[in-house]
Amino acid sequence: MNRTYLRLVTYNVNGLPGTIDLSTLPWVLRPLAWVYKLIKGSYLISLGHTEEENKVRARKISYYLDEEYADIVALQEDFNYHEEISYFMSFFRKGKHLGGFDLSKIFSTTECWSYFPFPRFKADGLSFFAKSDRITIDSEHIVRWDKSYGYISHANDLLTHKGFRLYELTVNNAFKLDVYIVHMDADFYDKETCPDVQGDIIARRTQLTQLTNYIMERKAKGIWHPIVIMGDTNCYPKNKWDVENIRNYLTIPFTHYRYTTIHEAIPTTLRDVDRMFIINDIRTKAHITVSYCEYDTEVHLSDHMPFTATLKIEY
Repeated sequence: MNRTYLRLVTYNVNGLPGTIDLSTLPWVLRPLAWVYKLIKGSYLISLGHTEEENKVRARKISYYLDEEYADIVALQEDFNYHEEISYFMSFFRKGKHLGGFDLSKIFSTTECWSYFPFPRFKADGLSFFAKSDRITIDSEHIVRWDKSYGYISHANDLLTHKGFRLYELTVNNAFKLDVYIVHMDADFYDKETCPDVQGDIIARRTQLTQLTNYIMERKAKGIWHPIVIMGDTNCYPKNKWDVENIRNYLTIPFTHYRYTTIHEAIPTTLRDVDRMFIINDIRTKAHITVSYCEYDTEVHLSDHMPFTATLKIEY
């Protein structure tokens, strides 16, 4: 039996633009900009930092990821600064980037018009990198969630095409590995200002079901590769509804399926929404165990912490 190790990083990089200029809206939506300017006195919506500050921060994230010696990197909210985040990632194969927040292009495709009068940005914010000397990307599948919740409220999930991606990989020219990267529905739960999060809870439940069904359908077709699911689940271990969603709509289906086992990479210290799950199938020789995982609490380049894990794979 052969053995190898893979180092994985999942990181929500908070790649939103520094400002949103409503004057760049297409003419059909320009009245919204006029109303906003009448109320606020400006077309600009500030999101906290300048463009230059965000570009510098994104370049630092790129340097951090390169210095982590990761084999696989999954990013969420990689919108407007993908070029900066990719700057030091020259030794990686890259997945497709779907762009960022550009109001002038919000109706740039026929599909976008189908969401009128609530258009969405084409971007999903997901990015994928795999070390080129070890890993080949055999295929990339981009899937949008069937259900999200909140357009100008509840974390604005409907502003983008959030979803998940599947990357079918060949590692060391020796075995196949399926990696799913996800960004699930968010909420701003607060007892006083936002106590009603039922819409968000239902959306995450539906998304977990969609993901599980997608994986099961592939297994029914005879695709039995070991699986890693990683990303921003927006499921907090402290919230009982999130714990129940993960257990009922992800863990239990694979636990009860006679060919698979599922376990989570759980750090010994804190836990957060950025999570990783391993699914092994007894019908394939490759088998994954988690050797080590942690949140990098020393890195403050986003509103999330990088989550890293070392996987041992026997094949």
